[in-house]
Amino acid sequence: AFAPDGRTIVSGSWDRTARLWDIASSRTVRSFEGHTEQVSCVSVSPDGATLLTGSWDSTLRLWQLSTGRELRVLEGHSANVAAAAFGPDGRFIVSAGWDSALRAWDAATGECVCLLEGHENSVGAVAVSPSVVDDRTRVLPPGARARAAPAPTEVMSAMPSLPADAGEIVIRETGASGLTPRASSAAVAPGE
Repeated sequence: AFAPDGRTIVSGSWDRTARLWDIASSRTVRSFEGHTEQVSCVSVSPDGATLLTGSWDSTLRLWQLSTGRELRVLEGHSANVAAAAFGPDGRFIVSAGWDSALRAWDAATGECVCLLEGHENSVGAVAVSPSVVDDRTRVLPPGARARAAPAPTEVMSAMPSLPADAGEIVIRETGASGLTPRASSAAVAPGE
């Protein structure tokens, strides 16, 4: 993941660490240690202050990018975390994993504010966008709880809502390997 400064990138590794790299010198600036299994995904907040890591230890962690200090551990997935991303303003996070669930989190508190469940297999990718997605993607109200299916996603019950300007959460179901995309997808967008 590129940091917003354009001069550094972050990587996650099987060695259970994430690293901040200086592109010009090709050197490690900082290492982030705390996960007990491999770091499977990384994301940098839009303001460049916070690093998000996801791991096969079923947790997400927030780190102060400038110091490497761990800020918070987010727990809720029951299997490997495969993907995670900050929302466009950095106030929320979306994560997905081998537990077939997506979760939206309040970045400030670490509270899970939205759960999307119902995929039959692991969810291996998430993307967060401030714009509208294509017509094959189902858009649900903020805070909706959904069950993904080959047909359009249906709302099952209301949960606490995401911020009104949170952007949208886009999900895509993957095959048993976690790599093969299927046709169904869903999204959550504010004000829809």
